[in-house]
Amino acid sequence: MHTSKGLPKASPNRNVTVTSDPFYAVDTSIRSFDFYQGAIDLSEPLNDSKTLLYRLNVAYKD
Repeated sequence: MHTSKGLPKASPNRNVTVTSDPFYAVDTSIRSFDFYQGAIDLSEPLNDSKTLLYRLNVAYKD
């Protein structure tokens, strides 16, 4: 996501579900006319009792 000036930006998504089960996904796409796209989605607990969780979702498009 970029602003109209081409600067990166972020927007919170409050509809994302974070689970205590680890989840890892990587997606890539290469098409004609120099089109490249990638995404990473990671989610897992940060402590042994699974009370502190995180989710990271990153995408790139060129």
